[in-house]
Amino acid sequence: MAQAAQQIRFCASRDGARIAYATCGKGPAIVWIGHWIRHLKFDWDSLVWRPWLSMLTRDHSVIRYDWRGCGLSDRDGIEFSAEKYVQDCEAVVEAAQLKPFVMIAMASGATVAIAYAARHPDQVSHLVLWGSQTCGWLIRRPVWAFLRRGWETYQPGVGWLVSWELSGSV
Repeated sequence: MAQAAQQIRFCASRDGARIAYATCGKGPAIVWIGHWIRHLKFDWDSLVWRPWLSMLTRDHSVIRYDWRGCGLSDRDGIEFSAEKYVQDCEAVVEAAQLKPFVMIAMASGATVAIAYAARHPDQVSHLVLWGSQTCGWLIRRPVWAFLRRGWETYQPGVGWLVSWELSGSV
């Protein structure tokens, strides 16, 4: 069975940052909050993520988004904070006009998912956390400046390595 194409759209977060999000499939909604380094177009063609997307979109509408500073979302002149990430999620859910939905979060997406679900318990019917953490060095340490410095190269992998190196021992 051929997979339907994803539709990429944009919405504005509370502070005006433009957030890219993709929808695909039909059926009950799943909001999938992935790790922070992602790109909607690259993930779509990825040998890792494509099988998951194919499986999930058979019976569901899957909504994914690029985090601010990543992928197709705004990179320049934006502020990074846990609160901004939750506001970005709220903007995507509002723009996609979702009714109660399943939320799946992996890796660092768990912190956003937990905060969103706590603020909007009537919106999240099920919360699935996969390979996630709710605290740790990324949460405790002020790494946002390191991330910003790493993105100057516009190479996400290099940005991550620069951030890791600058942050010192884990």
